[in-house]
Amino acid sequence: MNPAAPPASPPVRAMTQTASAVRLLTAITLVSRILGYGRDMLFAGVFGTGLVSDAFIAAFRIPNVVRRFFGEGAFSMGFIPVYTTCLQREGPAGARRLAAAAVQALGMILLAVIAGGLIGSPLIVRAVAPGFIPGSAVYDLTLDLMRIMWPYIFFGGLVAMLAGILNAQGHFAAPALAPVGFNLILIAVLLVIAALKRPAPAGAVILAGGVLAAGLAQLLIQAPALRSRGVSVWRPVVPPPASLGAAARMTLPAVVGTASFQLNILIGTLLASFLESGSIAALFFADRLIQFPLGLFAVSGATALMPALSRLAARAEWSDFNAAFQEALRLVWFVTLPAMVGLVVLRVPIVQVLLERGAFSSNSTRLTSEALLCYSTGLWAYAGLRIVQTAFYALKDVRTPLKAAGLGMLVNLLLGAGWMPLWGHRGVALATACAAVVNLGVLLTALRRKTVPLGGRPALRALTQAVLCSAVMGFAVAGLRDWIGIDPRCGVATAGLQLAFCIAAGVGVYVSLAWLCRSRELIALGRIVRPKRT
Repeated sequence: MNPAAPPASPPVRAMTQTASAVRLLTAITLVSRILGYGRDMLFAGVFGTGLVSDAFIAAFRIPNVVRRFFGEGAFSMGFIPVYTTCLQREGPAGARRLAAAAVQALGMILLAVIAGGLIGSPLIVRAVAPGFIPGSAVYDLTLDLMRIMWPYIFFGGLVAMLAGILNAQGHFAAPALAPVGFNLILIAVLLVIAALKRPAPAGAVILAGGVLAAGLAQLLIQAPALRSRGVSVWRPVVPPPASLGAAARMTLPAVVGTASFQLNILIGTLLASFLESGSIAALFFADRLIQFPLGLFAVSGATALMPALSRLAARAEWSDFNAAFQEALRLVWFVTLPAMVGLVVLRVPIVQVLLERGAFSSNSTRLTSEALLCYSTGLWAYAGLRIVQTAFYALKDVRTPLKAAGLGMLVNLLLGAGWMPLWGHRGVALATACAAVVNLGVLLTALRRKTVPLGGRPALRALTQAVLCSAVMGFAVAGLRDWIGIDPRCGVATAGLQLAFCIAAGVGVYVSLAWLCRSRELIALGRIVRPKRT
C-alpha cells in the first residue's frame, strides 16, 4: 500500500522554487566530488602519509582554507541578502555596480594579503604547524611549498566572490563547474608526476605549481557567465556605491561564521603537527571523505536555498520563510543521518578501496579510518549548521553565527588539546565534531528566540524516524559487510563492487524503512528529484 501523499504545503511550494537549482548543484557537485576523490587517490598513491604529504598539506592548508573559506556558498551567504536589497532599491544597474565594486575591492585586499604572506611565510608555517621544528626537512619543504602556493589566495578569493554574484542572479552552473576544472587540472598534474616518477619533494613542488594553474582555470570558467550578465569587473567603479559598505559588513562575518568547520580543521592541523608523522595527512584524507555527503547534500541545498530565503525575508513573507527553513532542515537530516551511519560502518573498506595503494599503506588506512570514524559522528551537525546559518544570513543577522562559531572554535581547541595526549589524532577529529554540535545547539537556541520555529512535533517525528531507520540500516549493512568480507587483496575492482553493493543495499534498506514509516521527507525528496511534469 502506498503512503498517502500529503497535500502541497507552503514548505513544499517554497522548496519547489529551488528544486531545479538543487538538482543542478547536486549533479555537478557529484561530478566534482568524484573527480576530487580521483585526485586524492592519486595524491595518496604518489605521496602516501609521511613527511612530504604532511608538508604539502600543511603548506596548502591556508590557501585551501581560503578556497573553502569563501567557497562552497560561504561568500554567497553574506552577499546575496545585500545584493537582493540593492536590486530591489536601485535596479539591475545598481546591482551590477555593487558587484563590480565588490570584486575590485576584494582583489586589492587579496593582493595585499599575498604580499604580506610571502614576506611572513616563516611565521605562518610556525603558526599553522608549530610542531615542525625550524631547520628540519619537513619545515623547510613546507616553507618552500607555501611560498609557491600562497598566490592561490588571489584566485580562490575572487572565484568565490564571482560565484556569489552569479548565485545572487540565479545562475548556479558556472560556479558549480569551477571546482570541476580545479580537480581536472590537478589530476593531470598528478598523472604527469606519477609517469615521470619524480622523487617526492620534487613532485610536491610540481604539484604546487599545478595548484596555481588550477586556480586560474576556475576564474576563466566563470568569466563568460559573468560577462553575459553585464558585470564588468575591469572598469573602475568611482565612487564606490554606498551599498558596498553594507556588503562588507555582512559578508566578512558571514564568511567566518559559515567557514567555522574549515577553521576547526585548521586548528586540527595545528594540533596534529605535534603528533606522529602522517597524522596531518590522515586528518586531511578523512576530511575529504566527509566532504562528499556534506557537499552533495548540505552545501548544495544551502546554496540553492539562500536566494529563496533572502527574497522571502525581503518581502516579509514569514510564514513561507519559516516553512521553507523547516523543510530544508528536515530534508538535510533525512539524507545525512544515514550517510553518517554508512561512513561509520564502512569506514575501513571505503578507505581501503579509495586510497590504499602505492605509498598509502595499511597503517595509513588505519590512521585515516580512525579519523573518519571520529569526524563522522558530527556529520549531522555539520550539515545542520549550513541550513541554520542560511536562515540567520537571510535575516541579515551575521553576529549570532559569528559568536557561535567563535565558541565552537574555543571548544575545539580546548577539547583537542585535552584529548590529543590520550587519543592522538582521533581526539583532534572528535573535538571538531563536538565543536560543531555546540555551534549548532547555540544557533538553534538563538533562532527560537528570534521567533523562527524549528518545526515542533513534525521535526521531532522526522528526526526520530531518520535516527531509527538509520540505526536499522547500519546493523543490516554491518552484517552484509561481514558476510561478504570485503578484502582489497582480492583486487580493487572486486572490493569496489562489493563496497558498492553494500552501499546500494544500505540505501535500499533506508528508503524502504522510510516508506513503511510514511516519511513525509521521502515524499518531499521525491518531488525534488523527480518533479511532476506540467
